[in-house]
Amino acid sequence: MEVVKQVEYIRQQPEYYGGCYFSLRPFTDNRLGITDSVKALYPHPSIVPPLPGFSIQTPQAPQQVRLTTTGNKVQLQWKAPPPSPSAMYYAVYCFRAGEQPDFTKGEALIWLGGETQCALPADIAITDRFYVTALDRLFNEGPASEAVR
Repeated sequence: MEVVKQVEYIRQQPEYYGGCYFSLRPFTDNRLGITDSVKALYPHPSIVPPLPGFSIQTPQAPQQVRLTTTGNKVQLQWKAPPPSPSAMYYAVYCFRAGEQPDFTKGEALIWLGGETQCALPADIAITDRFYVTALDRLFNEGPASEAVR
């Protein structure tokens, strides 16, 4: 598939930091299986790079992060940080026991969204540690919350 070849080529070019898709229609229609191919290329969510040229005042860390269990479902919940600047998005990172947290590691990012809770994957380990960060409307990421197990 041409899209796969393009992504593989771009990944080999050090001057490129990623690609951009200008039409969503082929993905929503899953034409020629493009959605499945792209999911295989990008198995983890990613954060849009912050826009340069704007003043940066990152949101504070989310507060009162906690795990809740209802039946066999595990959720991570938190309170939004104070609104100066306001948090528009949240990122959830997962690190294994003994692993040094590295928030630049793409595979550690397991969820990205605008809500103050998320369902955790069924394959989490009891020793996994979770962190939540807040992002402003320009995707400037603030500091991480305390670890939660």
